[in-house]
Amino acid sequence: MTLEDAFAKSNHPRAHELMHKARHAQGYTASDSRFVVEQGIQALRGIAAQLRMYADGAYSAPGMIGDSDKVACKDAASFLDGQVAVAEHRLLSGGIR
Repeated sequence: MTLEDAFAKSNHPRAHELMHKARHAQGYTASDSRFVVEQGIQALRGIAAQLRMYADGAYSAPGMIGDSDKVACKDAASFLDGQVAVAEHRLLSGGIR
C-alpha cells in the first residue's frame, strides 16, 4: 500500500492537504538527522489523529459520514501508524545519530 492508496477512498474535506503533509513527513522520517526524524514522526501522528477525529464525526453533523468514509479514514490512519512505527524503529535501533 502506498500513501495515495491509503488516502484514495477518504472523503476527508482536507484529504489532499493531509496527503501532501504526510508525504513531506515521510521525507522527514527518512532523514539522517534525529531531530528531523522526530519532527516527521510528530507530523504523521498529528495527521493520523485528524483522520481518526473525522472518522468519529468530529467535523460534521451526526450521520453525515458514511461507514465507508469511516473505514477509509481509519485505514489511512493505520497506514500512517505503520510509518510511525518504522521511523521509531530507526530511531531506537541506533541507526540515526
